[in-house]
Formats: sequence, C-alpha cells, structure tokens
Amino acid sequence: MTRMTLVLVITAMVVLIVGCSSTKVTHDYDPAADFGQFKTFKWLDVPTSAAGEGLQDQLGDLVREAVNKQLTAKGVTEVDDDPDVLMVYHAVKEPRINTEEWGYKYDPNWGKGDDIQTYDYTVGTLIVDMVDAESKAMLWRGTAEKILSESPSPESQAQQIGEAVAKIFEDFPPKK
Repeated sequence: MTRMTLVLVITAMVVLIVGCSSTKVTHDYDPAADFGQFKTFKWLDVPTSAAGEGLQDQLGDLVREAVNKQLTAKGVTEVDDDPDVLMVYHAVKEPRINTEEWGYKYDPNWGKGDDIQTYDYTVGTLIVDMVDAESKAMLWRGTAEKILSESPSPESQAQQIGEAVAKIFEDFPPKK
C-alpha cells in the first residue's frame, strides 16, 4: 500500500466517522418548576465577553429561528415586553484529537512507521438555557454536541442547527 493510499484510507475513515456522527443531547431542569405556566419568552442578549470568537454572531439567527420554531410549536410565544422566561444560547467549537494505538508499525517503507495514529476533528456544542424572567433562576438547559464537518455549506449548517435544536426540545417541557 502506498503512502497516498494510506492517506486516502485514513481520510475516508475520518469522513465516515464525521458523516455518521450523531448528535448527543442532554437536559437538566428545575424539578420544582411548573413549565405549563410559561407562555411567553424573550431573548436575552449574550454578554460580549461570553460570545467568544464570533461564533455567537455567526450562528445567532439560525439558532434563534430554530428555537423560536420549537417553542412556538409548544405554545410559547416570543414577546418584546414582560416575558415569562428569558432564552439564551451558547455555542462553542472545540478542536480535539483522537489517538489510536494499533499495536504494530505500518509504513510503506516497512518498519519505519509508527504504531500510533492521530486524527484531528472539531466538536460543536450548543447550549440553550431557559431562565425565569422574574427571579433570574435557571429553569431548564438543553445541550447538543456533535462532531462537525470541516467546511459545511450554509445550507448544511442551517440543517444541522435545526436538527440539533429539534432534538434539544424533543422532550420539552420535561415530564415529571
């Protein structure tokens, strides 16, 4: 196997892993909260210091539109004044490295290779928080995490965000 073939095989494996990666979703909420009483929401501005690397700006409209769609479908309406709850989201892209030790050396030059391979990838995390507008107490948090493709098209990015937000709100409001 030539070095080029090896590079192509490794690249194909990474693309397959990224393409097939599923979105991991978690939730946390205040069990004492009566989610049935919340009928209106307003977006809380993200502090500039928390925005980080412009990711909040890049995704802002996409995330807000997707969350608005999910909340509206569940009977919670966006308002400008006097909301029941405040919504805010946080988005982070984090580079990661996966290391595999194969237990044997491989190299087209027979024996000069390494038995450890590393793969770089990026994980995206989207956190959506719901805060009581009056007490400012956290009521609910949904988190989605997924391995991201390197250069998604705007259409693909919008679709991935829509799917992640739909999964986040799949079991909202929480059942007691």
